[in-house]
Amino acid sequence: MPMDGEMSEAFDAWKLCDEFTVDQAAHLIVGMPPGFYEGQIAYGNDLSPSEDKRFHMTLAAATNALLNAVKSGRVAPVRSVDLPLGGAGEASRTFIHIDSIRKWLKERGIKRGFFFTEPDIFEPGYLKKTDTRYAPKLAAAVRAWEGTSDESATKGKSPKQALMKWLREHASEFELSDEEGKPNELGIEEAAKVANWQRGGGAPKTPGT
Repeated sequence: MPMDGEMSEAFDAWKLCDEFTVDQAAHLIVGMPPGFYEGQIAYGNDLSPSEDKRFHMTLAAATNALLNAVKSGRVAPVRSVDLPLGGAGEASRTFIHIDSIRKWLKERGIKRGFFFTEPDIFEPGYLKKTDTRYAPKLAAAVRAWEGTSDESATKGKSPKQALMKWLREHASEFELSDEEGKPNELGIEEAAKVANWQRGGGAPKTPGT
């Protein structure tokens, strides 16, 4: 896979944009500049089968989620352009403003990555899907811990319950679901155990107690 320096230059160029197609935004959400991955293949760089599968699975999940958000009205498109017959589909025709993308990501509990202050390339390797040592379940545990830090996320729930809820909602992002999209409950419970900060268990505490 490409070196961080090469990816950094590619990310810097995309920072100049205010609008992105759904396809471009999905690439950036999963930590890969649009067209960069395909360019590595064209130049003959070695890509393991697991890397190839992991990239395409996460990209498909991000593209589908963002496109559905546009169709349901949760994300307002800037415009849609017509392409010649045989061209790309809706994901490459529909443009979204960066502010709408950020708002939607925050609503989904994602506050890091390209569309925020510090791009994904500055994150630890264990959180980068492009890292050769990336472990999905480890990344899921870390992200779930971060995603439930807000008091509202644990209101009326134990930390483990809140973590498992978050993990179910984001299962497809961390290979914690099957081909039909059904969450892997065993994997989710294992990740929740790692992230659980209330090891003693028990009922959730109410504020002030």
